[in-house]
Order: sequence, then C-alpha cells, then structure tokens
Amino acid sequence: MIKYLTNLIEDIQQAVKTLPAKPYLELSEDEECLRDVIEYESIEPKPMQEWFGIDKANFPPAGKLSNNELKLMVKEIIKFWNAYNFDPVLPKNLPARIAYQTLVNYFDKPVTWVSEGIIGVEFCEYDPENCPFPAEYCMCKDFENDINSDADDFEPDLCADNSHEIAILDQELREIAENQLPGAPIVNKIEKYVNQLIKDLNFVAEKRINQPNIPDNIEIRSANSLIDLIKKPFKTLEDLTGISHETFPEHIDMDGIQIREVLKAMLKL
Repeated sequence: MIKYLTNLIEDIQQAVKTLPAKPYLELSEDEECLRDVIEYESIEPKPMQEWFGIDKANFPPAGKLSNNELKLMVKEIIKFWNAYNFDPVLPKNLPARIAYQTLVNYFDKPVTWVSEGIIGVEFCEYDPENCPFPAEYCMCKDFENDINSDADDFEPDLCADNSHEIAILDQELREIAENQLPGAPIVNKIEKYVNQLIKDLNFVAEKRINQPNIPDNIEIRSANSLIDLIKKPFKTLEDLTGISHETFPEHIDMDGIQIREVLKAMLKL
C-alpha cells in the first residue's frame, strides 16, 4: 500500500503545479482588490475532483490504511486543498481515520474555486443533534456555548448604532425640563420651523425603517453587498434623504432644547 500511496502523493504534488488559470474577469482597478469575492459570485461550482484533476476513487478506503498512513494522507490532502485555496474546518484532535474519510468524501462535492483568497469548507451545520462527527469531537456544543456567552456578555452601550448618544440627549432634555440643566432662552421665532424640520427628519427615518436595509447589517457580511457597494456611486445624505443641508438652522438660532431635539432626530435618521 505504501507504494500506491507514494504514487498518489506524487500525483497530488503534480496537481499542485498545474493550478487552474486565473479566470478572465473585466474588473476595474477598485474591484481588483475584491477579485476573490467577485470570482466566488460569478464562477460556476463544480465537483472538487474536477478542479483537482484527481478523482475520489483514487483514494483507498480508510479501513485499508494504517494509522500512520492515514495521518500522512490527511496531512497531504490538507496541503493539497490549501494549494487550491480551500481550507477544511475540522475539529481539533479528530482521529486521522475520521479526518481522512471526511476529506475524501468531499472530493465529489461541488465547490467554487477562486484564484485568490481562501474558501473555508465546513462539514458541520453547527447543530449538535445532526453533527457529522462523534460527540466527543463535536464543535457544535462549543459554538452554542459561544453564542450563549456572547448573549450573556452583551452590553447595549457597545452597539455600533446611535442609541447611546440618543439616550444621553434624552437625559439632558429631562434635566432641562426639571431645571437641573441650564438651557438657552426659547427662540420662539423659529419654533414652528424647527418642529417641522424634526417631523421631516423623523418621517424619513420611519420610512427607511420599513424598507429593506442593504447592506442588511452594520458589518457588511455578504459578497453581494460588497459588490453593490463598489459598483454603485456614492450618494450624499441629501440625495438619500431628500433633506438639504441648507434646511438646518444655525445652532446659534436655536435654544438648548431645540438643538438636542434636532440632534436626536438626525441620529435616528
């Protein structure tokens, strides 16, 4: 068997020298830095063995290999995958027999190859009841524990939104109302104007809340969002909201309450 494995490893090493050619994509200079993302979105997936040029059938059943041979093959297969920018996600201390069979079984699964970047290959759906690995090597429990721990440690003040600043303004407005914080004299001449501006800001914010949010998260997670971000032109807040910057009064024309109320509306928007 060692002679066969030696020949197989030589074939693997030869395949590493003949990686697929970088696909031709018309990319702008700005898009080139995201080639791996754009490739992933545009390249047709095909079985891993077709990208490699080495079929799953070439690998002997795990039962015919010794433990040392299994360890050797796992090491060579992972190096092989890495050369093609695939990174297998396996539990720590997983026995070589299970790791070998897991890797080999994936050779006929469709994947997208990219010439740059890394494609993580996960074999687990992070559902403990359906984990493909034996319970003692299951990563699902750790994943659930991490989620629960994150939930326990969650602090609203650490959110990447404006809720903390809005809460401060609310507190200051309460203190002004209770005469605990001095405020500038009321500027009655623009009171109606400021109230209408606040209504307009709140209206646009409420309208936006009821629309799909793209990107759908503070952190842009999806490749589609990244591509959209590159291809779509920048817009000013005026363009997005329909509210001109000239609409806002000078701060010296407003009192302390009005300034804080306008700031609140702006932060919500």
